Amino acid sequence: MTDKKTDKKPDKKPDKKAGRKRFIAGATCPQCGVEDRVYVLTQANAQSRHCNDCGFSEDLDALADKPVVEETSVASWQPIKLIDP
Repeated sequence: MTDKKTDKKPDKKPDKKAGRKRFIAGATCPQCGVEDRVYVLTQANAQSRHCNDCGFSEDLDALADKPVVEETSVASWQPIKLIDP
């Protein structure tokens, strides 16, 4: 007699406490510079980004407080001269 084995995997529902991992296409890790290895982890109304290669992690709520564009003064600009051919 042979026993019939089934290779059914138990139904696993994602645990809401564990969070959700979403990979970001085209994103580059700010620490190691590798592309397509960055994911965003959402847990209990908080988001953080992580890198699979180097282990980089950053809280996105803290990132929102930082200015996106650095201010530059007009004095640091230099005019250019256009020459007609």
